[in-house]
Amino acid sequence: MTFYVSAHSARIRLTGHSVGRKVAVELGKTIWKTLLITGAGGIKDFTPRTIIMMDRMRKEVNFTDMITHRYPFEKIHEAFNEAINDKPGAVKVIMSME
Repeated sequence: MTFYVSAHSARIRLTGHSVGRKVAVELGKTIWKTLLITGAGGIKDFTPRTIIMMDRMRKEVNFTDMITHRYPFEKIHEAFNEAINDKPGAVKVIMSME
C-alpha cells in the first residue's frame, strides 16, 4: 500500500528482515511516480545505530508534530482513505493497536 499512497518523488526506506517474503508491486506506479526505494537490514549493529540516530534527530525534530491523524486499528479503512485522499493534510497517519 505504501507505493500507492506515496507522493511523487517520495523516498521509501524498507527496514527489517523478510527473506523469502514476496509482495506484489505495480512497477508502473513506482516508475511513474519516480519513487526511490531502498532497503536496510542485516547490517552489523543496525539496531543500536538506528536508536542513536533517532535519538539525535529527536533533539532537532519534534516528530510528534508530524502526526496529523490517529485511528484505532478497527478503523483501518478510514485511516487508509485519509492517507490516500488527503495527501497534503495527512502527513503522518497513525493506527494504534490498543
